[in-house]
Amino acid sequence: MLVFVGVVPTNAERQEETERLCGKLLYQAEPTITPHDLFCAGYKFTSVSQPSGSWYEVGRRFVRKRRGIRSPEVLVYTDASCWNPGTDYATAECIVAYEPMRDAPEHFNEDHSFMDIAHKHKVNLPDRTFDSAHTYVRPTSNRAKLYAAILALNKCSWHLEGWATVVIAGDLEYVVNGITDWVWRWRENGWRRADGQPVLNVDLWEFLLGRVLNLQEQGVAVKFWKVPHVKT
Repeated sequence: MLVFVGVVPTNAERQEETERLCGKLLYQAEPTITPHDLFCAGYKFTSVSQPSGSWYEVGRRFVRKRRGIRSPEVLVYTDASCWNPGTDYATAECIVAYEPMRDAPEHFNEDHSFMDIAHKHKVNLPDRTFDSAHTYVRPTSNRAKLYAAILALNKCSWHLEGWATVVIAGDLEYVVNGITDWVWRWRENGWRRADGQPVLNVDLWEFLLGRVLNLQEQGVAVKFWKVPHVKT
């Protein structure tokens, strides 16, 4: 189980992070554009972790089309489901898809979803918080979608693979709206909403923020893109 134990930022550091990233984590694409228009099942080569500078194959990834080696983008599909929500029997599953199968065609139309042609990494959402307290918390769809985004960012050493941008895509309205807008106000307000009520899933929001900031420090931009749900 992942556990987030982060360094608590100062007020000045929080303000700087808010000014630098608030509203800038949304993937910019026209409403009519789909991931099929922009990404294909390609191969990634990198020399980042090779002292000799020689190139080696990372593997198959969903790669942004027509992008040079100076600004490569990779897309990671995420999804999550919750069964028996609101009950003591609730369970949730997170799915991450970033690695096309070996026999997947490079270019494919919308008759084939990214989930169809990728290895799907499935993880059950733990029923404990992701801080040092490990408090019991009932699984929900929103928690599962947040955790799926975190898993996506932790699946690979994206900076060592040489990516300039990692795009987290999925039917993630709660995650996308939160990370691009709400979460910054919540954090400045002591993790309380405008109505004064405590924010839910603070442990996961802090975890996700910490991972985004960590990747930024490593030179990898993170973007979030809400796209229609696909069959898994």
